[in-house]
Amino acid sequence: MKETKLSVVAVLDLVSWNVLSASIFPFLIGVCYSEYHYSHIRWLDMLLYFIVVVCMHLIVNILDNLDDYKVAEAHQVQPLLEINPIYQYQLRNKQVKIVTGIITLIAIGLGLFLVWRSGLDLLWMGLIGIIASFVYAKWFQNWPVGEAVSGIVMGFLIPLGAIYINSYHTFEWNMVTLWPIIIVTLPNVLWIANLMLANNICDLDYDKVCGRKTYPILFGRKQALGTFHLFNVITMVAIVYAVLTHIVPWEMIFMLILVPFVYQQCRLFNRRQIKSETFLAAVKILSLGSLMQFILFIVGIIF
Repeated sequence: MKETKLSVVAVLDLVSWNVLSASIFPFLIGVCYSEYHYSHIRWLDMLLYFIVVVCMHLIVNILDNLDDYKVAEAHQVQPLLEINPIYQYQLRNKQVKIVTGIITLIAIGLGLFLVWRSGLDLLWMGLIGIIASFVYAKWFQNWPVGEAVSGIVMGFLIPLGAIYINSYHTFEWNMVTLWPIIIVTLPNVLWIANLMLANNICDLDYDKVCGRKTYPILFGRKQALGTFHLFNVITMVAIVYAVLTHIVPWEMIFMLILVPFVYQQCRLFNRRQIKSETFLAAVKILSLGSLMQFILFIVGIIF
C-alpha cells in the first residue's frame, strides 16, 4: 500500500467525526439532569469530561474502521473497502497508531485528573466503559450483543459519569438514585442501539460473507426490524413515564410531537434497508430525538 500524507480530512474521516452526536447528546442530558435534580454543575470538570468522552468515542471509531478494513480486505469485499477511510486514503498502520496514541494519551491524562478530583468511583466507571468500548470494537460489534453494549455504554454510562462528577459528594449507589437516571437515559440507549441495529440490517448480506454473527443474521431480518420498531415505541413510553413521575420537566411531554416523524422514518426503513438510502432514518431519529430532548430539558430548567 502506498503511503499518503495524513491530512486533516483523512484524520476526520478516520475518527468518523460525523457520528459524535451519539456521545455528545448523552453527555448533555447528564449535565441537564445534574442541574435539574442537584442544581449544581462543575463547569471545569464538565469541559474536561466532555473532551474525555469525545476522545473515547474517536478511539472506538478508529478501532471500528480498522477492524472493518481488515475483515473486508481478508474477504475481498470491495464495496466495504471502498467506503472505509483507511482504504480510501491509503493509510498505513503506523499512521493509524499515531492518531490513536495521541487521542488515547489525552483521554487518559484528563481522565486521571478527573478521578483525582472526583474519587475512585469515577475510575471504576471509566474502566468499565473503556473495557466495553475496546472489546466492542474488537469483538462485540460482530456478535448479537453489539447493539446493547453500544447503547448502554454511550447512552447510559456517559450521562451517569457526568451526573456523578457533578454530585459525587452526595451521590448514592442505590436504586433510588439510579432508577430515574436509567429512565431519563433510556431513549438515548435505545436510539443508539437502533443506530447499530439499522447498520447491521443494511449490511446483513456483506456481514454474512465476512463471517459475522450479528443480531440480524442470527435472528433474521424480520425480527431485527421488529426490534428496531419496538425500541422506538419504548423510548416514547419512557419519556411519558419520566414526565408523569417528575423525573424530567413537564415540558418534555412535547417529545410526543416527534411520534409522526418517527413513525414515518420507521415505515421508510421498513420498506427498504439500503445503507446509502434508508439508513439515515435511524440517524435522523437519533439526532432529532436527542436534540429535542436536550432543548426541552433546557426549557424546563429555565422556566
